[in-house]
Amino acid sequence: MRILTTYITRELLKLLGWLLLVFTCIYLIVDFSRIEGFIKHEAQIRDIVGYYGYKIPLIIFQTIPVAMLLSTMFTLSTMAKNSEITALKASGINIYQIITPILIVGLFISILTLLFNEYIIPETNKKVEYIKRVRIEKKKPKGVFKPGDNWFRGEDGVFYNFQFISPETDLLKQVIIYKFDDNFKLKYRIDAEELKWNDHVWHIYKGIMRTFTAGGMKVEQLKKGASFPQLKETPESFKGMGKEPDNMNYQELSEYMARLQRQGYAVDRYRVDLYGKIAMPFISLIMAIIGVPFSLRLNRSGGKAIGFGLSIVLGFTFWIVLAMGLALGHAGSLPPFIAAWGGNIIFGVTGIYLLTKVRQ
Repeated sequence: MRILTTYITRELLKLLGWLLLVFTCIYLIVDFSRIEGFIKHEAQIRDIVGYYGYKIPLIIFQTIPVAMLLSTMFTLSTMAKNSEITALKASGINIYQIITPILIVGLFISILTLLFNEYIIPETNKKVEYIKRVRIEKKKPKGVFKPGDNWFRGEDGVFYNFQFISPETDLLKQVIIYKFDDNFKLKYRIDAEELKWNDHVWHIYKGIMRTFTAGGMKVEQLKKGASFPQLKETPESFKGMGKEPDNMNYQELSEYMARLQRQGYAVDRYRVDLYGKIAMPFISLIMAIIGVPFSLRLNRSGGKAIGFGLSIVLGFTFWIVLAMGLALGHAGSLPPFIAAWGGNIIFGVTGIYLLTKVRQ
């Protein structure tokens, strides 16, 4: 059994490696069509290489489930074509002993992907954004992000500190605005629960303004929804400041959610992404589980071409189900756990059921 396990594992991993290489190359070639944008900004070669180099971990994370599905189906179909599965069955080895190494590899890949997504991808994603925004597009890095503590330097001596940003709704929450003069003396400070962009101007909600003069400090309660045209920044100025869940690891996102909850904000949208950080790495295991019975059934009626086509269809269908679940979860139409794990549960249960129907 040790020889059989080693043989199947070696063939599976060899094919998995080649597929990941092919998928990565295809992804880079397609994405390289954006070269016109790089040329427009007169990007240096080292920045372009760095941009794509740091993007490779994300590419691997996105393509490894389909690569796992294809390698599973191709490994078993090749063994069936060479009559190896028939010979193993004749030797008293049942089908579950044959497929166990594949499932173990799927589990190992899922755990490795989980660690990859937790410790490597958030950091490389930040580097990709920095290279694109600062080194290629030549934009100044005005903001500093920490979960729940953001600083942004605006124009005319204005500094923003805010706890939460919602780019899709042009909203800043728990905001403190500092205005300094040319001698860096504080002119005023505004504390607001919300700062919302509407009709091309910022509106302040539940705000207090403290004005500092030589004679002392004046405190003024701002009218709810009062416009504040003195602020020159627009929502576009803050783009890239809000740290997306994809750029946070599990711990950072958990702490960010806890901070928002303490301030009374709804976090179900983020809870979907939090559950997704565990669910998505295990797609590789699900692909292995569902790929086994389909490949064994195909070997009695078709070949590798059908297997390849079916793999694409299965992978595409899975991503549609996953995307729909996440979208419904973000919209509040599905519980966060179901939204993140629904695809895994549906395809996992289907795969296990089909495994029980495989002929011995």
